[in-house]
Amino acid sequence: MTKIKVTAIPGGCGAASAGVKSGKVDVGGLCCAIKEEELSKFGFKHYPIGIEGLAIVVNPSNPIRSLTQQQVRDILTGKITNWKEVGEKDRPIKVVARPHCTDREGNWKQIVPDKKLLAKGRIDVKEDQDVLLAVKDNENSIGFIGLNMVNPRFARAIAIDGIVPGRQSLIDGTYPWKIQNSLILASNSSAAAKKFVDFVLGDGRTLLHKDLVFLDEVKPAPAKKTGKGK
Repeated sequence: MTKIKVTAIPGGCGAASAGVKSGKVDVGGLCCAIKEEELSKFGFKHYPIGIEGLAIVVNPSNPIRSLTQQQVRDILTGKITNWKEVGEKDRPIKVVARPHCTDREGNWKQIVPDKKLLAKGRIDVKEDQDVLLAVKDNENSIGFIGLNMVNPRFARAIAIDGIVPGRQSLIDGTYPWKIQNSLILASNSSAAAKKFVDFVLGDGRTLLHKDLVFLDEVKPAPAKKTGKGK
């Protein structure tokens, strides 16, 4: 091990970026895309680590097992408002959202590209843990969260187009929605900070969450066949 003392501070991508920029944080963690200005203007060093599934979660009592991508989009944007519209009982749907990092790409924006499009009357929360608690407390709810945060006591991840979020479906590229996890350092980062990042990308991989898929594990997308028509 590195014998480097590490203190973890919770917060979103914006807090991580601001902390690294100000020098108050040595290593920042991102779950959304890095901004171009963070690379060009602030000189951040960017280290992609891996991906996890962006899971769609429902209350454990909900019998729904799978939705299509379009059904999820229609639910989150308020076009579908009742579970009976997707083959379940006549119950109103309550959307739980954590629309974080509105100025970044990726994460939940893969499903709904703008916060303004999310369903009216939804429950907005600040942290991933709040998503779990809100979904647990309302049997008619649905939300989105990183797969490694899902606790089956509070919420259950469903399949999308029949594909269950997990290591294999991320490795083979069949699960559609992914979260890119990465680390950032300042241009003048300390040797200890760089040593920590090297550890995470190396021997430390075995200590990270089981649902995280490292980039070198992801299978390349099959090449598209081209050919001249007759």
